[in-house]
Amino acid sequence: MPDDASTTIFADECGYTGRALLDIEQPVFVLATLRLTEPQAHRLKRHFFAGHRGVELKHTKLARHQSGRVRILSFMRWLGANQHVVGLTYVHKEFALVAKMVDWILEPSFRLAGLDLYERGANIAFANLTFIIVRSVAGPAYLRELLSSFHELTQHPDITRLQNYVDVLNTYDEPEPLDQVLGYYRSAVAHLGLRVLDILDPSCLDLMWSYALGVMANWSKRGAAPFRLIQDQSSEMAREKDLWDAVTDPHAPQQLVGWDRRTIQYPIGITSTVLGSSHDWVGLQLADIVAGAITRTMRASPLVAPSDDPYAAELLHAIGEWSCAGHLWPSPEIDPEELGTVGPTYADPIAHVAAVRRQLEGRE
Repeated sequence: MPDDASTTIFADECGYTGRALLDIEQPVFVLATLRLTEPQAHRLKRHFFAGHRGVELKHTKLARHQSGRVRILSFMRWLGANQHVVGLTYVHKEFALVAKMVDWILEPSFRLAGLDLYERGANIAFANLTFIIVRSVAGPAYLRELLSSFHELTQHPDITRLQNYVDVLNTYDEPEPLDQVLGYYRSAVAHLGLRVLDILDPSCLDLMWSYALGVMANWSKRGAAPFRLIQDQSSEMAREKDLWDAVTDPHAPQQLVGWDRRTIQYPIGITSTVLGSSHDWVGLQLADIVAGAITRTMRASPLVAPSDDPYAAELLHAIGEWSCAGHLWPSPEIDPEELGTVGPTYADPIAHVAAVRRQLEGRE
């Protein structure tokens, strides 16, 4: 690839449902980015999708027919051999809600007790432990009931919904492993009391920001900066373009936020963010292909909705061991060394974005 491939990053997402993290039809969120110039994107489209009759490439339309699936698989194999042009992040949304329960119920209680739950990845360990124990012992139906009650509490924090969440937590007091895991949350709610209603923020379930920023920071770590970002104009980021531009301002003060390996260096390296249409940018069309293909693969996972999907199996084989800029996916790992979360602590990344928001709104 020519050197100028580092100047532009195209980004598109699939499966984003805002705060509705229990949407059965959209259980996975994927953000796909491609490091290409527009002329390179045109050449790839002509090579891999020659004969396609539509003006735009869309994974959903191409995947309906065998000929389209063959073209997609060929393109994905090429990307597998050229991973330097790909940046991915993906999220198991049900597990993401478990992680948010750790963030907004356990973490404030731990913090009041003088403990940092983010240090050495303890928050990830608690999320993995909660998901695995509750799902395997109490069953998927109870896990969804618990997460649904938490979701309602975050979106409408009042005493009635808090009591409902506590009632669901108290459903099981055996067997012992399940009682112990749920006991952490019962104790945290009892410790926080009604303060939990003031802590919760409906926007806490938004996923796009943290993962989009993480992917862009990863591109900088990979030597792509400075780069221009071309983002689909219908995306969630487009709705808060002013805040996105402020957070990614190339003239922002230098600051490192996050923990251990989970860090973002500001300024990220984005020179500008352009909101575009896939009708006008072939690079966005190719990003749509990747996002859709990865989503199809992830949806067939045993931890999501296992199914006999031959196309998903072919995609998985074509993708192989792709690297990922970041993901939120359940695993049995709870040890800091296994999680790769041994390292120093820097500034709070959520607080950083919140501070930029307050400055933008003139509240600081």
